[in-house]
Amino acid sequence: MKTMKVMLAVLAITMVAGTVHADVISVPNYSFELNGGSWTAADNWTGGFAMGSDVFGGPPGTDGNYRLGLWWGNGSITQTLADTAIAGATYTLTVAAGPYYADPVNQPAIEGQIQLSAGADVIAVMPFNEPVAWAMYDITATGIAPATAAGVPLTLTFTGDNGTSMISYDNVRLTVTPEPATMALLVIGGIAALLRRRK
Repeated sequence: MKTMKVMLAVLAITMVAGTVHADVISVPNYSFELNGGSWTAADNWTGGFAMGSDVFGGPPGTDGNYRLGLWWGNGSITQTLADTAIAGATYTLTVAAGPYYADPVNQPAIEGQIQLSAGADVIAVMPFNEPVAWAMYDITATGIAPATAAGVPLTLTFTGDNGTSMISYDNVRLTVTPEPATMALLVIGGIAALLRRRK
């Protein structure tokens, strides 16, 4: 009987380790719809301004009617989230980025950077340089949170380039995948407690 319990425990750990999945982290006003409108700041974000899809004939937003722009790319937008970093967890940040307006002649490319950090620790960062088109590109940054980031609030930062282009952002998505070893330890602890109660 005892051997059977051990076998069941090992099976449970294996199943959990193999089914670790990404959890969605809430990003308030992820599509810049709240307080959206030309030349106004979007709720929950610092910097930039939310603009309608038709401003200067730029491409439509990928989620809702608004996207957030950086004037001449020489700025940044930030938001600190309620969630804190989990050491060893893998974070994936995906953001739609596109031109302020579709003008390949005067603005041949869009350049910028998306970043996820926790205090002084940069967890994930991805610079980009894409040709201007009547579209928004999905830019993705992935990274693992270091031990020093544990318990520190997560901060999103999106920047422009050195001033040669104007950028817009939209549809911010953030997920976290717990470290498999951490999940396995939690399961082991739970099973051990269960076996102790049944002795």
